[in-house]
Amino acid sequence: MPVLTLYTPDVHSSEQVQRLADALVQRLSPRLNVPPELLWVHVLPLTYLQEGLHGTVDPPHLVVTVMANPRPDETVRQAMSDIAGVLVEHLKLDPDQVWIHWTDLPPARTFANGQVY
Repeated sequence: MPVLTLYTPDVHSSEQVQRLADALVQRLSPRLNVPPELLWVHVLPLTYLQEGLHGTVDPPHLVVTVMANPRPDETVRQAMSDIAGVLVEHLKLDPDQVWIHWTDLPPARTFANGQVY
């Protein structure tokens, strides 16, 4: 079950967050070959971001983490491009404002809904 967590410095309306989450699920579900109901999207506020000793980052940007079962490198690259495309389109961002970190999550490393996946 892929989990996408989006940390954003901007507060968005609940309607905008819902449209964004729906767009991410619609784009990624076929790419990752998972049913839409098994692709989870979390949107959380990003209260502070520091890059090394350089202080805060300007302009502010989104940080996205994805945890999913291991997939071929090309699938991961395409999925990250899909995520960036949705964020740029829906939030009117410059692609440089999107950071995505992908972590392989082997099977049997997630507990949800009372069971191990």
